[in-house]
Amino acid sequence: MKSNKLGLMVGILVLASTISCSAEAAPTPRTIKLSPTSTTTPTQTVKPTFPPAITPIQRYVVQIQAVAVSIDESLSIIAILLEIEAYENAAWRRDVLSPFDDIARANSQARLVVPPTQLEEGHQSVISGFDLYVDAGTLLTKVLAQAAQNGLPDRNSMEEVARLMELGVANVAFAVSLMREAIGETDVRRTN
Repeated sequence: MKSNKLGLMVGILVLASTISCSAEAAPTPRTIKLSPTSTTTPTQTVKPTFPPAITPIQRYVVQIQAVAVSIDESLSIIAILLEIEAYENAAWRRDVLSPFDDIARANSQARLVVPPTQLEEGHQSVISGFDLYVDAGTLLTKVLAQAAQNGLPDRNSMEEVARLMELGVANVAFAVSLMREAIGETDVRRTN
């Protein structure tokens, strides 16, 4: 049981390192201050520079990262609580399962984000990964209900929860790779 739990926790924590698509930073606007008592007239008109409009890719990255951060926080809480293994404690079971509600809400938000055309494949993989987390939460709900009666969870069911979580992490990591490739950061399909 410990190795499966460790695998689940490692899988969950990998999410934090895989979800980070970078958007270009906008330049900082310049300001020029003239003294109110100055008698000299500027010889040149200086126009402030403003950051360029946000691109559709940048907008998407910001939106999906916000969802991913929320999901990552929930997964971190779940991983910490699963270490405790207080299956007979109703408050513990509620605390373990509550973040899955947050994941389901975040997953619904992710479905509302419309990706730019070149990121559609990666977006579908992200959604698939998030769906797997929701499925893991549904299964864990059943497993913990049985564990409350029996004192211990069914080992095979806990392994299935861990497998779903690991598949979710893999889908999200693959999605990040696809998105980086789509925006020109890397080519994940090269076979070097």
